[in-house]
Amino acid sequence: YMLKFASGIGEVVDLSNKFHLVRSNVISPIYKLFDRRVEIDLVKMQEDVEFELPIMFASAAFIHSFFCNSFGVDIDDRLTLYVSDGEPSYFSGIRSEIPFYVKFSQCRSHICIDSEVLNIDNPNSDYRLKKLLMASVVEASNRAKQEKTFRVRVRDILLKSSTLCLSADDVASELHMSKRTLGRRLKEENLTFLAVLDGVRMELAQQYFDHGESVSNVTSRLGYESSASLVALFKRHSGTTPKGYRDGL
Repeated sequence: YMLKFASGIGEVVDLSNKFHLVRSNVISPIYKLFDRRVEIDLVKMQEDVEFELPIMFASAAFIHSFFCNSFGVDIDDRLTLYVSDGEPSYFSGIRSEIPFYVKFSQCRSHICIDSEVLNIDNPNSDYRLKKLLMASVVEASNRAKQEKTFRVRVRDILLKSSTLCLSADDVASELHMSKRTLGRRLKEENLTFLAVLDGVRMELAQQYFDHGESVSNVTSRLGYESSASLVALFKRHSGTTPKGYRDGL
């Protein structure tokens, strides 16, 4: 609701990324800015593949509706939904009802908007109302960060490692606890050490590729002995390969 009163789409992007921890537990958009496009990756995605496509469609439709209705701009030709799966049989019957582009069988699933929309001002911008609403958002964000403190602490330790070769024993030692306690604390947040490690590696890999690094360099920087492990990580988390991700940039 606060985002409806932002000064423009650029501020929506900044605020969404800043407070993404307080977004839905099912899905949360992370915006990435490039010269000619804004990419939206959907994190905390429902892992059941049966629901992935409906969630992607619903998210793209919501973003389209939000910008059109709140900012009074037509972005039909500026928003594209990229779907890693093939086109479902029912899609031809509903294609004419969808107000944005959809492309199937892509290297990965994400939403893309032309970067020119960042220059559009919001005619409904209201600084005073946004400031009032911001207080509750900041409170919820701080609460969310506190709830995830232990995961963040583990993540921070992993990020300090130059090659991400730390084991669960190493991290537990850094936190002055046993490996068993480390596992129990992560389990309280429905996580495992491997899940946190994979998340950090995936996050860094995408950053490295976004800056033009090669597969071999990223493989080495993430502490893998072979690119096969990096390929397996990407397929597990995004349904594509590192080459497929780089080609889609």
